[in-house]
Amino acid sequence: MNKKLKTKWLRALRGGSYRQAQNTLVNDQGTRFCCLGVLADIQGCEWLPDTDNGGMIPISANGRKSWVCESNDFLPSTRAGGLSSEAQEELATMNDDGKSFKDIADFIETHL
Repeated sequence: MNKKLKTKWLRALRGGSYRQAQNTLVNDQGTRFCCLGVLADIQGCEWLPDTDNGGMIPISANGRKSWVCESNDFLPSTRAGGLSSEAQEELATMNDDGKSFKDIADFIETHL
């Protein structure tokens, strides 16, 4: 993962300006984020309603969904700062299991 992006992500997770959501990248109102939603947001994703699943989906500059996988709905590595699907799954699980952004940031700092 790019060191500059990692630092920016850690600051965002620890800074208190993002409120945490579970089981979605971003909630319907765009006010609560998963840790991976924070990562997409700090990279400049635009968010549009996900009419199929609820919540919001990041949209790339060319207007296409930038969040589509075959088996799991994770960010492609370009939007996830180079994180593998496995790393994203681990972080999403931590987030959805109720770990705080601070705890997740500590894990990212140590393990990624």
